[in-house]
Amino acid sequence: MSENVSEFFSKEKVQKFTNGAKSLADRSKKRAATIGMVLATAFTIGSCGMHASAHIDEGKIDVKTDTVETVDYSKPTTAYAITEKGDTLCSYQAIPQDSASFAKLQGLVNSATKSKTGCSIIESISKQGTTLTIEKADSTVVGYFDPSSNAIVLNPIFGDATLQSCLAHEGKHSVQSHDFNKDADAFYSFKANTIITRAMEADAVANQTKFSYEMMQAGDSLAWKDLEKSHGGITKTFEENAKKYGVDAKETMKETMLAWYDDIPYSSLYDQSMVDFYAAASKKLDKDVLPYAFTQSVNADSVVVNICKVNGESYAGTDGSILTQPRTLSLTPEMFVATQAIAAYQQEKCGKCDTSSNDMYVVYEGKPTSITYTVLLDSMSKEKGAESKVSTNEEISAQTQKQLKKLEVAENKSSTISFAKAALNKKYSRG
Repeated sequence: MSENVSEFFSKEKVQKFTNGAKSLADRSKKRAATIGMVLATAFTIGSCGMHASAHIDEGKIDVKTDTVETVDYSKPTTAYAITEKGDTLCSYQAIPQDSASFAKLQGLVNSATKSKTGCSIIESISKQGTTLTIEKADSTVVGYFDPSSNAIVLNPIFGDATLQSCLAHEGKHSVQSHDFNKDADAFYSFKANTIITRAMEADAVANQTKFSYEMMQAGDSLAWKDLEKSHGGITKTFEENAKKYGVDAKETMKETMLAWYDDIPYSSLYDQSMVDFYAAASKKLDKDVLPYAFTQSVNADSVVVNICKVNGESYAGTDGSILTQPRTLSLTPEMFVATQAIAAYQQEKCGKCDTSSNDMYVVYEGKPTSITYTVLLDSMSKEKGAESKVSTNEEISAQTQKQLKKLEVAENKSSTISFAKAALNKKYSRG
């Protein structure tokens, strides 16, 4: 095993998907990685809002008969989403835990009906049979959706503004799971898993943003103000496009979704979790099984059509190439070096490895470039006179700078030629 790979694993960068910032994990069972493992997404933001003061008795009210039924707080029970006008939007399944938690949950759901997007998400949760519950978790995790149990869990230590926003976010992950029926797993290559998980998170944040904006329009601005603190660039993008195209315009949602990718330090936290999953699965899988893992690609058209939706309608068109551009499919050198190390480990363990991250675009000085790591590695290999298995951040940075200069020269040369041709055409068209 190379020194780089040994160093990578020795520093405990391979995690068993514990609760943490932007962790992609199965939190309900803490399962080890297997070839069929499905990841649950977690949503984390930093600030807290006001706590609800809702209270109910030790029972649930049947809205049809006004009778009170005893609630078993350890089992799912039917609850109802009630609008401000007192109308029943729909029923949903909840695990109460206790009377205070149940009251808090009902307050969050009822309040979310002020938003058109909130109503759509709650109705989808109802149709899909997704269970809602409030349960204490790690202090960095506001809530999460677990596809294996079809459940959304909200952490009561956070304020209502944060939990309300989280409910919309994780509710959209529930919708994605049912509409797309694919989650990140060890069948897909690193590149394919990245396309899927990034699109899911970008779409969930876009829906969360629209929900929070609609809540503000309805007179409840706490969720919006909370979101501004953690995703200022995204909320600004939504506001600008809402003024330009309209709040419900597809273009507004599309631009808001794409704005998620622009926050590279934030999106890289998800990439780190994907690298952790990638490494843990590579270690866990038997050497006879590993060659069949990380081999499948994903149809980007299908991803954009089935994931990028608001209120049940697609907003980003049918062309999946928007998910495979430098803006949406770049990778920092740090993350790429990690994938190289894992690929080297896979090669040593079973004779095959996943090199799909080579097709992703280089991030240089915090911005995506049009250069892929394949081009970069090829140039580095020619300079060294031999194939380089694992690069360093410094080597990648230096080579990127060289390639960018070549592109700049080529672009300048192309511009000069184009200018000369235009001048000649203009000259001879007169004669």
